[in-house]
Amino acid sequence: MGVSVDRTPFSIELHGSSYDKKTSWQPDSASNACTACHMEFSAWTRRRHHCRACGSLVCAECSPNMVALPSLGYTTPVRVCVACEPSSRQRKSSDSLIDDADLSTFSIDCVEDAFDEISTHSRMKTSRYFVKSEAINWLVDSKCVATRSAAARLFRRLVADGMIVQGMDSTSFMVNTALVAIDRRPSYDIAHTETSKCLNCARSYLKRMAPADGFCTIDCKTNAVFSRSDALRAEALCA
Repeated sequence: MGVSVDRTPFSIELHGSSYDKKTSWQPDSASNACTACHMEFSAWTRRRHHCRACGSLVCAECSPNMVALPSLGYTTPVRVCVACEPSSRQRKSSDSLIDDADLSTFSIDCVEDAFDEISTHSRMKTSRYFVKSEAINWLVDSKCVATRSAAARLFRRLVADGMIVQGMDSTSFMVNTALVAIDRRPSYDIAHTETSKCLNCARSYLKRMAPADGFCTIDCKTNAVFSRSDALRAEALCA
């Protein structure tokens, strides 16, 4: 059986300033062989794949790399052929530089409002840790920003500024506790008197934002009540 390879409509040059955002995938019927190594496809040993950058039909050996292509709508790593992979990584690097530049567009007030919003919600959690999607939801729900994409950029700005720090693993984050104790009012010459320690967990918190007097969260107040009740029972039994 003869092997036909046709790359004519799909040989897209990737060394330009940007990818074609409307890249079409080469139909499965267009070729019965890999357009890179020209080896014939097989249902078992050499399956068909599509390069997400140029749309060509390729085998797994000729598309071993996974690269994110934000300019084409692929924010997570996708299959890219060996011919497109260097240009794809160069484009990814350029997109990263553009994203970093976008972070500087947020005003100081916007950044501080976002930090306060995330701090408030994180204190209401049983654990101090949260994931990025939670923070994005908090920022959108509070109208700090209008869209989730803007919230994601604002969250990256908080991380870049050290206001939000990495948690115990790569997916968890926490508020920089050193900043929570700092009064964020405009008049920094006024003595800071709003910080207190939780009667249950001894964690520092802002009294003006506390859900219950003397406690950083409702959970801490509830736990303290239960602990006190248990202690009274123990005293009564031992008396």
